[in-house]
Amino acid sequence: YAHPLIYYIQEVDQGRGGDEAKNKLRPMLESLRDARLKRASAVRASAGEADSGSGSDGADSDSSDLEDDELHFSWPGSASSGGGRGRAGRASRDGRGETFEFSSRLFPPLKGYGLYSRLSACNHSCDPSAEVVFAGSAKLLLVARRAMAAGDEVCISYIDHEEADKEERQQGL
Repeated sequence: YAHPLIYYIQEVDQGRGGDEAKNKLRPMLESLRDARLKRASAVRASAGEADSGSGSDGADSDSSDLEDDELHFSWPGSASSGGGRGRAGRASRDGRGETFEFSSRLFPPLKGYGLYSRLSACNHSCDPSAEVVFAGSAKLLLVARRAMAAGDEVCISYIDHEEADKEERQQGL
């Protein structure tokens, strides 16, 4: 599941709060990126890998806690945003200042377990009528994937139902 801040960053990226919201988030995101790069470098060093200086965030490492699904963001800077290329990662000059590019890989995925008695009443289907959404709190949402009529069974997928290979899906069960 995505880190709750990703949902907020997506809203800011869509225009919520305007440039002011982006400018307030940017120093925190730059600091987080620096910490992730430092951590990735330490992981590579402990594994005996040479630091290539490529700016990799360690996602290609087996020790990474990052997910495959990645969202990319590119926020044009303002003349007052300041900051330097070294702190922001990939940055380029435009008429408005530095462009800050980052991805959801800055945030580790939330992983854990819970017992949800009502949700456990849902049966599995490889073509589920609903899906479970973790909205960043201790609550889960059950969201319909298509129109349903009264009396239709609500089914979810216990595994990655988008996996193309039927045998791999069945092994996941």
